[in-house]
Amino acid sequence: MKRVLLQAILVAAFLVVSLGSTQADGQGKVVFSVPIKTNVLGLLPGLALEEKGYWKQMGLNVEWIAFGSGRAQRDALAAGAVNASTTLSTGAVVGIARGLPIIIVADMKVRTDFFVWVRSGSPIKQPIDLKGKKIAVPRKGSVAQAYVTVLARDLGLEKDIGIVGSGGVRAAVAALRKGAVDAMMISHFVMARLKYQGAVRAIESMRKHLPGEWMDNVIIARRDIVNRRPDDLRKMIRGWALAAEFVRSNPNWAVQKMKTRLRYSEGLAREIVPFLSWGKSWKIDPQAVKNLRDFVVEYGMIKKKRPKIEDLYTNKFVS
Repeated sequence: MKRVLLQAILVAAFLVVSLGSTQADGQGKVVFSVPIKTNVLGLLPGLALEEKGYWKQMGLNVEWIAFGSGRAQRDALAAGAVNASTTLSTGAVVGIARGLPIIIVADMKVRTDFFVWVRSGSPIKQPIDLKGKKIAVPRKGSVAQAYVTVLARDLGLEKDIGIVGSGGVRAAVAALRKGAVDAMMISHFVMARLKYQGAVRAIESMRKHLPGEWMDNVIIARRDIVNRRPDDLRKMIRGWALAAEFVRSNPNWAVQKMKTRLRYSEGLAREIVPFLSWGKSWKIDPQAVKNLRDFVVEYGMIKKKRPKIEDLYTNKFVS
């Protein structure tokens, strides 16, 4: 309880300071964030932006912030302390449906694949072996839980797979390693180190269980900056795209940053490099938005009336 209270106080203090500085800078300063400071899809482009100065070259005064959790990022967006962010598409749709004043403005076309993971010595060899087993997810109501529900339905095991909400990613990983659960649903980025060490292995990818038209990682923006500062938002997206392309085109640079910033080994960093592949066009596919909207409704991630497709995204900031 004390730890939770301390985290809440720290987040609140950050919001007060950041919101105050953003308002004081008026039209000059904008704030761009990524949800998890250790996620390479947010960390590496951010570092590239700092080194190459893409935003400065466009005349933008941007503060780049890496949060410790998606929840802290959503709080900052709600308070107006952050203008735009990268995030998972499902979280964006859920946030909009729950009244967060944001809209999806770009699909970065970079994948975050979720897998079912088991311990390396587990007798579970294929998805059907999950019958009667317990699968950990970081939190109930998360996209990981929705994915487990999809998998169970496709396997005909709706009543034969137990879902365990672990209270966070670290707790879920610990439960898997200790044998408290039989498997875990999470992205390959989270499990990359353990996979490289040979501690876990993947038995099923969720990609084959999802519609062909889909989005994983998107950029969202508060509606006030969309309406009042569209040119700045367009430049922010363009700068992030240039940084992403720099990361993709310079694998040795990316490896070195992962080694120094995340303490990854050379081998682990090299294994992650192929996943650092952003698309050339960040235009949003309306069918992918519809599929996402229907998914979060069908699998209980939102319980209110499903939002209109046109309220979820805009393509006017990307080509």
